[in-house]
Amino acid sequence: MDITKPNVIWIKGRCYRLYGQSTSLSNFDSEYTGYGDDEQEYLDGRDDDCSDNDYEIEEAESGRLKTSFHIPRSLHGVLIGPKGATRARLEKETKALIRIPKKGLDQDIVVTGTTRESIVRARRRMELIALTARQKQQFTHFLSLPVNNENIKSGFLKFQEQVLNECKGRGIRKDIFQDPNKLHITLGTLVLLDDDDRKKAAQALLNCKQDLVEPLLQKGTLRLRVYGIEYMNDDPAEVDVLYGKVEDLNQEPVVQELANDIIKYFSKTGLMPKQFDSVKLHVTLMNSIFRREGADSDVANKGENLKRTRESFDASSILKKFQEYSFGEITVETIDLSRRYSTASNGYYEATASLNLV
Repeated sequence: MDITKPNVIWIKGRCYRLYGQSTSLSNFDSEYTGYGDDEQEYLDGRDDDCSDNDYEIEEAESGRLKTSFHIPRSLHGVLIGPKGATRARLEKETKALIRIPKKGLDQDIVVTGTTRESIVRARRRMELIALTARQKQQFTHFLSLPVNNENIKSGFLKFQEQVLNECKGRGIRKDIFQDPNKLHITLGTLVLLDDDDRKKAAQALLNCKQDLVEPLLQKGTLRLRVYGIEYMNDDPAEVDVLYGKVEDLNQEPVVQELANDIIKYFSKTGLMPKQFDSVKLHVTLMNSIFRREGADSDVANKGENLKRTRESFDASSILKKFQEYSFGEITVETIDLSRRYSTASNGYYEATASLNLV
């Protein structure tokens, strides 16, 4: 890593520089409870801003100060480090005392010290380490706009039938098509590791209604059309993802503005990494990662399938034939906090929380 251009990370609207050794966390999952028996090192965050406006700090015994805060239990291992090395280093560098619950206990972390500055430094460093580890995991939830009304589904099924009957390109099979009940626009992805995370994300979605959604809906409803197709690489004969383009039917771009504002809002909570200034609005129609014998599209990314080499498909004839194909129109009625690898009774993803727009 170029130390003159360090990675950055956002927490509650603040941008922090990240220094240290970046080690792959591809094997890190929600069941990690290393507590010193894992020799991996994790990216350490450092921050010179020690303002404590966001933290509750109270008096403890003997005139000391303390702060208590929640970090999901599955991330406690990275805070402790191999044989307690990470915690020991943080205590030495910040001059604070860090108490992390024993394995199996779902309790808050407590940091005590003689000054507010030492407590804030320790807590912020721990939050940065935990957030870096969180963002290396596979996402568990995503913010979605369902676009699966009967009109869109009918257009999609006709598209699927015509492609299978008329387009004979390599790798084109039914198992790479999206489930019509799960057609959606993804706004952003989240890693939610426990009930506290899920409650926080659900509350953030509800807060969006008054702060963002209602003012925007005064400009118009979320009316859109799925029209035309595009692909996500340079060679139409080697395609992994084929998606439908989203056209806003309002005079002002309400859908795009709403998507951008919601992602910006969620990035300030620390639950979603800030990646792009503008959301790419699209509806996935075909995806080579869905290709798996005896599996449906919502579980094709799971477990051992992630390790398999993706088999692309030749979309040349599809792109030529369906470049201006209209899948239909829809007025989006909800924004969902959808749970990955799930199916609700209506065939869509289960919603951890849902925000009604009508």
